[in-house]
Amino acid sequence: VNGLGRVHQHEISAQGSLPLARGMIRAKIANQATMLRRWYKAGDEATFLRFLQHSIDECASLPEIFAVEGRAAAVYFGLFPMFLKDGKRQDWVEHWSGRQGRGAGDPLNLCLNYAYGLLLTECVRALVACGLDPHAGILHSANRNKPAMALDLMEEFRPVIADSVVVSAINNGQLRLRYLSSGLGEATLDQRAKKVLITAHEARMATEIIHPLYGYKVSWRRRRSPSPISPGGGLGICCAISRGDGEMSRQPDEMAYLIAYDIVDDRRRDMVAKVLGGYGNRVQYSVFIVVCTKAALLRLRRKLTGVIDCEEDS
Repeated sequence: VNGLGRVHQHEISAQGSLPLARGMIRAKIANQATMLRRWYKAGDEATFLRFLQHSIDECASLPEIFAVEGRAAAVYFGLFPMFLKDGKRQDWVEHWSGRQGRGAGDPLNLCLNYAYGLLLTECVRALVACGLDPHAGILHSANRNKPAMALDLMEEFRPVIADSVVVSAINNGQLRLRYLSSGLGEATLDQRAKKVLITAHEARMATEIIHPLYGYKVSWRRRRSPSPISPGGGLGICCAISRGDGEMSRQPDEMAYLIAYDIVDDRRRDMVAKVLGGYGNRVQYSVFIVVCTKAALLRLRRKLTGVIDCEEDS
């Protein structure tokens, strides 16, 4: 467990961090704009969301950030039914009155809530895996034992993972209204609907994309992890917590380096991992991402040269 990282995380959670909060919501609105551009091409609402995305940088407090987020959500979910195909829209949105979380009774919100639950589980696992506390958040409060940091982390992925899963499953005919039941006077998803959503979620998480910061192929599941995630969200969270400064911006001369190694000897392999762990974040068993200056990279190189066997290792 990353004990020092958790200490920094709880300090940031208690004190608050506008840079981190801006990054989370900026990324969320950017992905909402992407979904609008992909599924609804009739108006210029996506351009307006891009404007709101950039206006986040001018927000001087959390309430201002939440206000911009609310404006974006009103536009996005106001057009959400239009993401569905013409032949399916009328039945699915008959009882839609807008986005509703807990207690929702209409089919579309029920599916969205279930998809968000799947995504939340992914984020909890990712935070625990990298040694962070899922409950010490920045945007969300941890009252009633809520996993606040996991809720923070999932914000930017709601549109491109959970919303995309639901829209695609409906448009492709995989998810059907008859898969919803209304026992005891409440609408619920039956096992067929849950199976469809879980299968679609797993397929989406395994889909590979080009990482926006590092340029290599990465699955959504790997990108969701707080190590190799996007610069506006999880990676910024992880780096800021590791440094304990609450800032996501890099120094002007910093660059990101992907370092992979193949070490024959177990002892040397452990020593290499320990050295790299002091400079960056592990993304796979023998792969680290290091964000540092050229001077720091030279120091790291000297340390690694003193550990590895240049004839056997690579």
